[in-house]
Amino acid sequence: MVVILGILAATVLPQFSQALKDAKESSVVQNLQMIRHQMGLCKFQHDGKLPVEGTTDTTAFTNQMTQKTTLTGIVDATNDNLDPYLFGELPQNS
Repeated sequence: MVVILGILAATVLPQFSQALKDAKESSVVQNLQMIRHQMGLCKFQHDGKLPVEGTTDTTAFTNQMTQKTTLTGIVDATNDNLDPYLFGELPQNS
């Protein structure tokens, strides 16, 4: 009986770990597709400019994607500004 359970565990556990790996990979791909789509929308609404174009400041990128911005891309929660492109925070790459 114990031997049978050991054999079953040895064959089933690798399948579960592969399924977990596949699920994480799928989640990362979906997050990247969502970010790419939202960056395209941002570019369209900001006269062809990508968020924080010309810099590698990750904080500025996060702020511009998750907060209201003006047409010029300045983060500003007042007036009639463009809504955030991503709600909350950027998805974690786990």
